[in-house]
Amino acid sequence: MRSWLPNVTSNILRCAQSPGILRTFHYENLRHRSVSTAPQNEKPYYITTPIFYVNAGIAKKPGFKMTLLGQQCPLPFSADGRSLRPPKLMLKERGYIYQSKHEGWYSVSDETFCPPSAVHLILDPSTGRKLMASQETGKEVEWTSENNYHFCMSNLRDRLLQFYADNPHFVEPSTRMQDVVQQATSGLSDLSISRPVERLSWGIPVPDDPSQTIYVWLDALINYLTKANYPFQIPGQEHAAGWPADVHVIGKDIVRFHCIYWPAFLLALDLPLPKQVLTHAHWTLGREKMAKSTGNVVNPFFALERFDTDTMRYYLVRDGGIKDDSDYDNTFIISRYKSLQGSLGNLVTRIVRGHGWSVQRAVQYGRFGEDTEAQSLLENLTKLPSEVETYMSELHPGKAIQQILQIIDQ
Repeated sequence: MRSWLPNVTSNILRCAQSPGILRTFHYENLRHRSVSTAPQNEKPYYITTPIFYVNAGIAKKPGFKMTLLGQQCPLPFSADGRSLRPPKLMLKERGYIYQSKHEGWYSVSDETFCPPSAVHLILDPSTGRKLMASQETGKEVEWTSENNYHFCMSNLRDRLLQFYADNPHFVEPSTRMQDVVQQATSGLSDLSISRPVERLSWGIPVPDDPSQTIYVWLDALINYLTKANYPFQIPGQEHAAGWPADVHVIGKDIVRFHCIYWPAFLLALDLPLPKQVLTHAHWTLGREKMAKSTGNVVNPFFALERFDTDTMRYYLVRDGGIKDDSDYDNTFIISRYKSLQGSLGNLVTRIVRGHGWSVQRAVQYGRFGEDTEAQSLLENLTKLPSEVETYMSELHPGKAIQQILQIIDQ
């Protein structure tokens, strides 16, 4: 059996727990655990996580390294989305940028304009106030009218739809792929990509217009490229740093930015698109959405101190939802871990026995004996690597873990 298979998800989670702004990693070959150096012109496997903002209690720690399948991978951190050449200028040169008045529903928390079809009237349970909110994130929106720069996303609708048709598994799971295609099919409005500096002063100024601040998502998404030093690379080594990304790992609340806006920017610049986007569901607490405003949150540092890192990794990978939300509960963590202890303990007990027990003779008996139960187990063990590899390639690490546990418990 390939020795790397049981360790894949744990090592991937090791990256996901490191705090920071931009987190990316790549590895060279899933099938080799030994540390090796790939040829300079060989593309490594490149995985990214979203651009998280530093806030209270989480320190930015540049220079992290992680071990993925036995290989040392750098974990770079970036405090903003500054690229070597502003994307706004590149898009403007290609005729995709124009300036005009923009009106619409704007979410301050999400830093984005929402189309009319994406907002609705809600009642704030904490205040009893009626307000307009984003259907996608639940954050309040306000009606705004201002002069901004715009990106001609409507001109890229047909190219986007063709890309989706040619890459039906671009977004996982398939239900969110269908949502993305539906949004693009129903029509794409041009995207506001700047705000007046008097309303947004802390961002990066528009290079040729200091009265405007660049829309944060435009410049932030470019970080995925600049981390890979793309497209400013040594001739013959264009893919040595990893682009295009093999997988973007994101939450379901930022699907529109990564699966519609980001591909549109890249298509406009004639740059390669990421191969796939894994969109995961959220963790709830008490079957309710986690939110700082209501205090319905989990302190990850307290959880790590109580349960230790490996226990949390195992629980998050095993129970974390891809399609549907999962409910976080300390009793679930304890239950899952005790069950794992029991399974592994029983396995060790069956293998390491008293005097007169020989693992070698037991293996030989299982392979060449007539015990139908042993033969069934052997067949399942033989199929296990390919089954787990299938789940991992389909981006379902939780199912891979459960498949391994089914064999252990036989």
